[in-house]
This record gives sequence, C-alpha cells and structure tokens, in this order.
Amino acid sequence: MLKKVKGGLRGLLRMFFVCVFFILGLESAVAQAAAILTVDELTWDASSGQASVSGDFTLTSYTGTQWRLVGLEIQVGSQVSTTSLSPYPTYSAYPFTYEFEDVVLYPSSPLSIGSTQEVGIKMQRYFDFLGGFETGGSIFRGSSTVEAVPEPTTALMLSLGLLCLGLRRR
Repeated sequence: MLKKVKGGLRGLLRMFFVCVFFILGLESAVAQAAAILTVDELTWDASSGQASVSGDFTLTSYTGTQWRLVGLEIQVGSQVSTTSLSPYPTYSAYPFTYEFEDVVLYPSSPLSIGSTQEVGIKMQRYFDFLGGFETGGSIFRGSSTVEAVPEPTTALMLSLGLLCLGLRRR
C-alpha cells in the first residue's frame, strides 16, 4: 500500500512539474509576441463616406538598408481602399515607431458601425543590390471596431446639457 501512495505522489509531482513548465513556456511565448500595427481608433462618417484611422506602427527588426512607409489601407470584404503616406517616412535604424492620427480614407464600400475591419500599413524595403526600393512592399495588418463620428449637433447638445447641469448645481 505504501508503494502505491509513493507512486501516486511521484505521478502528482511529475504532473505538477509538467504543468509548471507548460505555463512558463506559454508565458514566455506570449511575452515575445508583440503587435506591430496598433489601431487606436477607426471612425466612419456616413454622410461624407470618410473613414479616419489613428494608431501606431512599431518595427523592431528588418532586412534591407532602409524601410519607408508608403500607404495605409482599409479592407471591407474583398475591397481594399488605400491612401498614400507621402512624403514617405523613411527609417534606416530600428526599433522605430510611426504614429499616425486621423489619416483619412474613402473606402469604396461603406463601413458598418460596430463591425470589425482590417487596417493595413504598406512598407517597402531598400536594397543596395537592386539600387532602390522593392516594388510590392509588405503589408502589416491589424483590426479595429468601427465607431461612429459624433454629429456636431449631438456634441453641441451634450455640451449644453452638461453646462446647464453644472450651473444648476451651483
């Protein structure tokens, strides 16, 4: 009977160590994963058909002599709408972070408030042996939920309501 208990303890200890190693391995894998493209805000103004994107792009390593950012895009279904980031921000050392705020795009298909859309940033690498930047470039993607642009009358009414509430409490 003592041998059975001793074997059971060994099995429990093995299982414990396997779980600890699994958790530590999973934690280190999660710690190494880092978002490259972060979309902080994606808004849609249905009256003008204009989308506005804010966020940042971080690159920690790359190949080639330089990178340049050439465009920002939104994908709605199979339709891709792109806007140029000209003059193209160019980087020759890493890590670097490019922050963008209120970049305007006009998607060919309307966005739906509350839906999740793919946003991408296009980059090109410079290669000495080619004597220039690559033609296609790489696209890094992130997703974001579409929010509505508040209408001016809504913002005005909210502001006046808060002002009146503040005056009333005095």
